[in-house]
Amino acid sequence: MITKICTGCQKELPLESFSKQKKGKYSHKAECRNCSAIRAKNDAKRYLLNGPSMLRFEKYCPACKQVKNVADFPKVRTTYDGLASECHECALRKSKLLREKRKTFGPTIHREIKTCPRCEKEKGISEFFANNSAPDGHSVYCKECDSKRYESLRQRRKKNGPTIFRTEKFCPACKSVKSTTKFSKSKNSSDGLQGICKRCQHAILVNRAQKGKYIQRDYKLCPDCQETKPAIEFTKHKGMVDGLSVYCRQCDNTKKSHWQKNNREKVNAKTHRYWARKLNAEGNYTVEQWKIVRDYYAHNGICPACKEARGLCADHIIPLSKGGSNLITNIQPLCIPCNSSKRDKTIDYRFDKGELAQSLISTT
Repeated sequence: MITKICTGCQKELPLESFSKQKKGKYSHKAECRNCSAIRAKNDAKRYLLNGPSMLRFEKYCPACKQVKNVADFPKVRTTYDGLASECHECALRKSKLLREKRKTFGPTIHREIKTCPRCEKEKGISEFFANNSAPDGHSVYCKECDSKRYESLRQRRKKNGPTIFRTEKFCPACKSVKSTTKFSKSKNSSDGLQGICKRCQHAILVNRAQKGKYIQRDYKLCPDCQETKPAIEFTKHKGMVDGLSVYCRQCDNTKKSHWQKNNREKVNAKTHRYWARKLNAEGNYTVEQWKIVRDYYAHNGICPACKEARGLCADHIIPLSKGGSNLITNIQPLCIPCNSSKRDKTIDYRFDKGELAQSLISTT
């Protein structure tokens, strides 16, 4: 067995413990994989404290040999400018070729025990997620550390929002640059958008549904109640690999009822959008617009019709059944009894006759 001394831990280790390199005098790196991972972790901590040492607006990609905007490069904590050496498009193409190669020939390193650089513990290879891009076929961090890392990342992005703001994005599925409105929202990504556009995402779901490429399961674990239940206890979901929703019916209904109770304005806006589509009404309004109109026309929750403080709801001044639109200019806040007694009449209780609502439309 060929061995090599690591310059970091000063231990004599097998050659498989060292990463390969194309540049340099030797075929393998001087530090073992564990020392390299620890050094990268320390560099990442230093980057979080001090930030990148160089700020730039454009960068040269050596793969496609083009100068691109810094928004087209992935963020990396270990480089001096905080950016990867290759752009998103080239990195995706390279990783795809590597995955196909590893999928065809299998992993190049076979091991039973692996050290996690985050918790620095030796664990069995079954404690690591599968990863076709890695030389040993498994991810760098163990399942426990990986789950904690992604959960903290999700919470941070949910709190702070997206860190990258862009007007256009490259879709690797259809290989075209599209407007950000063509991408679905995602709280887990750095730019707040999905990786592929809506059309490609829909095509993948339709193709999966037509071919029936689902993992057949008789039982499934619900992560909310932590119970293993039959597959019939889960609703169908075309976007999942097994064709079933994540939560069981009981937990799903509980979550939906709890969300509807805490987000009554969003539920009402969704109901109005449904009836507007049914009756071919014009336009839609957002929850933010409704809150501005509600606080302006019904100050302190006082209904503008009966002048009493009651629970308010959105009322269409010109009813949808009589050709009214679903725009914010046709919405006024009324209490539930006044809204019911108004029925299909056209009565405007707004003191400015909709000047504020018209200004909201003009600003957007």
